[in-house]
Amino acid sequence: MNDTAMSAPTNTSAPPLDQISPFDYIFYFGCATTGGVLNFIVLYIAFRYIDMEDKPRQIIVVNMTVADFLFSVFYMGTRPVLANFPGWSCHGYYVTIWAVQLCSCVNLLWLNLDKLIFIQFPLHYYQIINRNRIAILSAITWSTIIAICVVVDFYMIEETCLAMKLNITVYMPILFVYVILIICSFICSAIIFFIAQTTTRMEATARSKMLRRLLFLFTSTLWTFFTCLPYRSLYLVNKLGLVKGYSWYGTYYNITTFFFSVLSFGICFNPVITIMTQHIYRNRVVAIWKRLINRSGKNDFEKISDRRKSTQAFLESIPLSRQT
Repeated sequence: MNDTAMSAPTNTSAPPLDQISPFDYIFYFGCATTGGVLNFIVLYIAFRYIDMEDKPRQIIVVNMTVADFLFSVFYMGTRPVLANFPGWSCHGYYVTIWAVQLCSCVNLLWLNLDKLIFIQFPLHYYQIINRNRIAILSAITWSTIIAICVVVDFYMIEETCLAMKLNITVYMPILFVYVILIICSFICSAIIFFIAQTTTRMEATARSKMLRRLLFLFTSTLWTFFTCLPYRSLYLVNKLGLVKGYSWYGTYYNITTFFFSVLSFGICFNPVITIMTQHIYRNRVVAIWKRLINRSGKNDFEKISDRRKSTQAFLESIPLSRQT
């Protein structure tokens, strides 16, 4: 099973992992290049033009983008040549891959919880959430995840990067965590959508504006749910030994491998959602494109509005219906 991004192989009966076809080369390098470039553009815009003090949740978006960028570069860009890696380099390789995937899932949950607070306590949002608190949460998240991955890696037996043996008992909790994080994010988004749709504190215009602001969250969560959860669930069921020994196991294996490709594609193209659903990223990318095709319009890039009006100002202007 092509699962080197999530786990070292623990079943020697699986097909060889180094059977890379010409299509695989095109797929991996294509996703690596596209994902790397798009994620880099998102990071450039975030660090160059976004006020993290006014929009602290963008720190979470940056964390997710960094994780996706590293996955695109470190996994998708190296998978076709992984068999050539020396054994000693594989520990750091797997720790990086595990960490960035876990971090992406955890930060998606943080983003949902941030929006839930925003919906439930709009007038007190900036008293609860600020840049320093989000930065501290980010540091704790990355540190904890890396520490967990290092512990898991400690139980790996070094052979080659394609034949690293892992104690499945140690790795099994992480498999459950992947699935739980994605499902919790989906449930949280559903709750947010329900609250936004049914609240009586906002007039119709304000509610419509709020839903537009939630578009990135809903789209990202649904994209992750449909591109990542199938593989995570199928792989978990396989490692639990619930399908081995059946005559249709080969078909199950092929379906799982297919959804791994879907997962990889989904992660590498996450920045497309960021660019298409968030105002500042979309405007900046359009400005960059215009600048590339029209060198004479040198001032167009700087004339684009850096960001929307402050979210805080928007919250203060939300018209509340009369309470009886």
